[in-house]
Amino acid sequence: MMAAWMVYAMVISALIGLAAVAAVVAVVLFLLFREVSRPGEETAKFLPADTQVYLSINLRPGVGQIMDARGFIAIVQTDDFLDRRDDLLDDFEDETGI
Repeated sequence: MMAAWMVYAMVISALIGLAAVAAVVAVVLFLLFREVSRPGEETAKFLPADTQVYLSINLRPGVGQIMDARGFIAIVQTDDFLDRRDDLLDDFEDETGI
């Protein structure tokens, strides 16, 4: 049977390891999101000093949307999809005479 201090030391070392992994993940996420987003104040400096109302709209999609788009593009570039698309376009041309 293990001594109580050995169990305590193992729990403490596991918690320290978990905290280290969480810290690394937090730093990576912070750096990733800092690069993707731009603050509205960056463009506001181009406005006249007497501007009373300022609206900033971010048209850049979020990281999740960018990753989903990459997945969609990968699907669209498969040979099966391209063959099916070509068949449908040929059928469309035959039926409409275009």
